[in-house]
Amino acid sequence: MKGYLEDFEYEIVEIVDVSDNYVDVKFLALVKGFKSVYMA
Repeated sequence: MKGYLEDFEYEIVEIVDVSDNYVDVKFLALVKGFKSVYMA
């Protein structure tokens, strides 16, 4: 199971709004120089 997530492509998002019909998200980008800091 080690390395399992590295086998996939995925996006980091911020959930902006949720309704019965949709989920509105904002895509975040990795900040260079950091491993886990993202910006909108």
